[in-house]
Amino acid sequence: MKKLLLLVVVLIPAFAHAQFNKGDAFLGGTISGSSDFSNNLSVSPFFGFFLNSKISLGGRVEYGSTRSEQNLTANDGSTSHLVTSTKSFFVAVVGRKYYPLSDKFFFALQGELNYGRSNVMNENNGVESHDDVYSLGLNVKPVFAYFPSPKWGIEGSVGSLGYTFSKALSGSSNHIASLDAGTVTLGFAYYFRK
Repeated sequence: MKKLLLLVVVLIPAFAHAQFNKGDAFLGGTISGSSDFSNNLSVSPFFGFFLNSKISLGGRVEYGSTRSEQNLTANDGSTSHLVTSTKSFFVAVVGRKYYPLSDKFFFALQGELNYGRSNVMNENNGVESHDDVYSLGLNVKPVFAYFPSPKWGIEGSVGSLGYTFSKALSGSSNHIASLDAGTVTLGFAYYFRK
């Protein structure tokens, strides 16, 4: 009986076909982090629908939290301990172009336009300061998807290429171009097929 169950579990994915059709939809979520997930973590539910067999359009929301600590040394030799904590919320419009690698594996190039709001708290030797930051960004990243069944997909990505404009309520603004090779994203999706 155990051998039969093992055979079924192994063979079911062999017959799965993950071809998409216009109008198919999906709903899922991801979790991502850098290096160790205790200092940089975000969760993101997403949804989308297929415009044709290779292109999807959708959206996502994301809640993230980061924390970093560093010791700073001034020119006079004094040191201080800086702790920065950020809580952020993003909404994004997401497009994907899928490239089949096999019946069960796909590579997708994902592009997104996102808008975010972050609350940044800095603590330097016990003195706290807070600032709200608003941002607008463009990102591109690779996504690899595996379909163990026609309706379920498991996906993952590493890294991204992006540009972000951010403005803090305190008045400072930044233009940031980034090539991030350290962020790992893992997720799943359920596909509603016609």
